[in-house]
Amino acid sequence: LLVGAAHFEDAAFPSLPSVAHSRVALRKTLSSCGYAFPNTISADDPTMDSLLEALGKATFSGSSTLLVYIGGHVVYDTLTGQSFLLLKNSSERGLSDSAMPLRNLASTIAR
Repeated sequence: LLVGAAHFEDAAFPSLPSVAHSRVALRKTLSSCGYAFPNTISADDPTMDSLLEALGKATFSGSSTLLVYIGGHVVYDTLTGQSFLLLKNSSERGLSDSAMPLRNLASTIAR
């Protein structure tokens, strides 16, 4: 699963052009080292729905190995005490509704 959250609709979050480049470079590097990716799932600038869909596909692919790369901004919310992965449509004023809590992300991957 290769996730690259590089562009954001909320101007409060600056774009991360290197995220998209590093995701592509990682895939090329691993392929050149002999790793095959028949079931590679990419999520470029995901929204919550598209990230959850990609996570579902990756975690239920039947493979015994799951490699996860996530590039993007993480923000700590002092009100909730949680860290969030920013997504394309994340809002600075509504992180709990528009960004992925890292705790939820980790538990979904661990399943």
